[in-house]
Amino acid sequence: MKTAKFSLLTVILSTAFATTALAHRFEVLLIASDPATAVDTYDGFRLATRERDGHADEESDGHLGGLDVYINTPAKGETAIAALAGGTFDLVAVIGKLADDGALQSAIRASGAVMVPVASVSPAMESEFLGPDQGGAFNGRFEAAENRAATPPATLSYIAARLIDLAVRPQEGVEDRAAMRAVIAEY
Repeated sequence: MKTAKFSLLTVILSTAFATTALAHRFEVLLIASDPATAVDTYDGFRLATRERDGHADEESDGHLGGLDVYINTPAKGETAIAALAGGTFDLVAVIGKLADDGALQSAIRASGAVMVPVASVSPAMESEFLGPDQGGAFNGRFEAAENRAATPPATLSYIAARLIDLAVRPQEGVEDRAAMRAVIAEY
């Protein structure tokens, strides 16, 4: 009988831990407008996740808003819409001109994910995310991390990640999609 009670307690504790662990993570689909810039797009986004509040036992791709973030990208040859249909994503960061694609926007809305469109750098984004030196500090950090100069897609995806951080952090999660959309709409 002791074994049965112990097993039940183990299941209850394991379930509670698993629920808590999932509440501290989220999935992002990162979409580059040009497949040739996919590596730069990923590296710019990843730089932002390494700059934020990570922890020693991190199993994710990085940290944003105090949560583990898992970065997904479409497989080689896969369309952004097919990638979206094949997964469950909390946010979709669309980097570059695809931000204006109506079919992609519809697919994102249908999935329930929050779209983070970053097609260009506004003055507000530049000041908030890249610093008052018009990106000089960001460019230096990117070059130090990647051993190459930052490209426009790397810069845009870095901004997308920092914007996600701003949208997620106050909620301490990704459940309040309306609140996240409101923060993103400010930029």
